Amino acid sequence: MAMKPCRECRTDVSTEAQACPQCGAAMPGRPRSLDWAPCPKCGSAKTLKFGRGLMGFGSLVMGSCMLWIPIVGWILAPIFFLVALGLWISAAFPSAKITFQCQACKQWFKIPRTDLDSVRTGAP
Repeated sequence: MAMKPCRECRTDVSTEAQACPQCGAAMPGRPRSLDWAPCPKCGSAKTLKFGRGLMGFGSLVMGSCMLWIPIVGWILAPIFFLVALGLWISAAFPSAKITFQCQACKQWFKIPRTDLDSVRTGAP
């Protein structure tokens, strides 16, 4: 069993531990990255990253569904299509924050990219 310092309190914990015995951090041996971060509300390790490209796809689907609704849908569908286009264009540019959703408590949270980049590169 390999030991690694906890990313929060720096005490040695097993790489297979689900929570740090000292501070309670979820998955203490797994560093935060651009693809994963623990939930700040409940501490759960079960989080999903949501990008603007995925949100743009959802907007495109909603706009397509709106086309079937007379008058109101015909007005709202182009708005949803423009939102989808805007989200896809903005997804091409680097964002200041990355959006995650906790699967345990359903909390949405954003983490600054600079915090995650410094973890990935090993900078303080």
